[in-house]
Formats: sequence, C-alpha cells, structure tokens
Amino acid sequence: DVDNALSALSAELHTMQPGFDVVTDYSKFVPASPKGVEGLRTGAEMVKQSGRRRAIRITGGIVMGLTQFKRIVGDVFSEDDDTVRYAGSLAEADAMLDDWE
Repeated sequence: DVDNALSALSAELHTMQPGFDVVTDYSKFVPASPKGVEGLRTGAEMVKQSGRRRAIRITGGIVMGLTQFKRIVGDVFSEDDDTVRYAGSLAEADAMLDDWE
C-alpha cells in the first residue's frame, strides 16, 4: 500500500542525518499504478529533501522497471550525474559503496 510505504519511509528518514546513501532494488519492479507513480515521486522528493548523497540502483538486468522509474522521478533526481550508479546485485552495490570515493 502506497500510503503505508510513504509513512514507513518518512519514519526512517527522520532517523537519518543528511549525507546518507540509498540502495534501491528494481530487479522485481513492475509497472506502477497512477497512485504508485505519485507515491514514487513523493518518496523521491522526501529522500531528496532529507539529504541523499549517493544512490545505487540494483537492476538485476531488468531494464523496463528502471526505465519507468527514471521517467517518474527524473524531475526530482538527475540520473546522469556522478551521484547515481547501477549494480546487478546487492553484493555488487555493497562493493560499489565501499569503493566509491
């Protein structure tokens, strides 16, 4: 449920200091409903306002979900800057964070 997810995100973001990193797994992403699309935009804006530093998107080789996500939050986050990277798995994402300078 979108409202529950946004509430949980808000609660988690209130525990974090600006400058945090985000790893998001899109490997099982499915096309979102209109309410889901609005929830993704709202969540992205919440993360931005809370001070996200870097992001790693786990794609698992699935391009469709990532493509929809980029369209949805493209006006909130630029996917073309050096604060966003892509990984095929959680292990790869963890290694990227460890090596990211």
